[in-house]
Amino acid sequence: MTLRSFFSGLWRGLDALRKALHLILLLVIFGVLVGILRGSVPRIPAKAALLIAPEGQLVEQLSGDPLERAVQQTRGEQHRETLLWDLTDSIRAATNDGRIAAVALDLEKFEGGAQPTLEELAAALREFRASGKKVIAYGAEMTQERYYLAAQADEVLLDPMGFVLIDGYDRYRMYLKDALDKLGVAINVFRVGAFKSAVETFTRTNMSPEDREESRGYLNALWSSYQAAVTRARKLPPDALEKYVDSLAQTVPAAGGNAARVALQANLVNALKTRIEFEQRLIGLAGKDDDSGSFKSISADDYVRYARAQKKLKADGKPRVGVIVAQGDILDGDQPPGSIGGDTVARLIRRRATTRTSRRWCCGSTARVAASWPPSRSTASSSRCAAPASPWWCR
Repeated sequence: MTLRSFFSGLWRGLDALRKALHLILLLVIFGVLVGILRGSVPRIPAKAALLIAPEGQLVEQLSGDPLERAVQQTRGEQHRETLLWDLTDSIRAATNDGRIAAVALDLEKFEGGAQPTLEELAAALREFRASGKKVIAYGAEMTQERYYLAAQADEVLLDPMGFVLIDGYDRYRMYLKDALDKLGVAINVFRVGAFKSAVETFTRTNMSPEDREESRGYLNALWSSYQAAVTRARKLPPDALEKYVDSLAQTVPAAGGNAARVALQANLVNALKTRIEFEQRLIGLAGKDDDSGSFKSISADDYVRYARAQKKLKADGKPRVGVIVAQGDILDGDQPPGSIGGDTVARLIRRRATTRTSRRWCCGSTARVAASWPPSRSTASSSRCAAPASPWWCR
């Protein structure tokens, strides 16, 4: 009886251990999934270009369920939508970031968006340009929505085998009256007023004069707004875009089918460049990435996560803490206020640091930063702030 009790107790203990291990394993798996979905705060190179490469439709709110999108992301499936606010927030945050030398606007996978949405992104690009930094746009098939964004850039680079296709705005409806009559379906409609065209798809075989007048009104407004935005950005005559569209059927055959050259002659683009030449242009602005062989860049998704994390830290009232590496990068922190970029800090440390070890700067307020920046030789060698009462993690 005693032996049976012993083995019974042992079995219960092993069963409890099994359940505990299962629980620990589930918690670990859950933690890993949360870590994958949230991602870590990315590192910003000392000098890079902000890569704006929207995919699919540009939207103000993503469609579908957030959990479904997260599962798609873990599976590697693409969600063919780009959130407008991720792009605008990243561009506006990069405007005053000395590490971001330019914006690279890659439109190859962009499928369009509504004109108000495009204008919101265009306004952010104009603000970035106003800071004195370059916006370089590239594309091969520049359709109407793509070119709206590309026109906001300092330089519009078109693939030599590409084209700029702008066809204005239109509205086509399907009329089903003949089909319904053949099927013996009767439609009874009660309408009050002239401009009531919603049911005309069932009651007519063509567009009514009232519907045509109404449609022409808002389509002309959209087209005029599009022309004004593009010609203003490209510094073209007000009628330049309309002339380009009206004459495209004649100018392209006359150029031997070279639509890219026609766009260049119309001053819609600055140059005809291949993707490799586009990357070389960005290398001249942001430097070369030794791993990829292309220009140093950070995607809008990564940069907006970094910017929002920094904004949250500042909102929480925490002091700015950063680590400066003598070889040239700022890691895990924000740069000092003002226009001092990561490359400037790196040069300063290379001149003043006597070893290749990391140097730390930290200050609890903007005033202390201003008082202690740039650091003196003793500051760089002792890894302490010149301001008094530095926090414990700086000592």
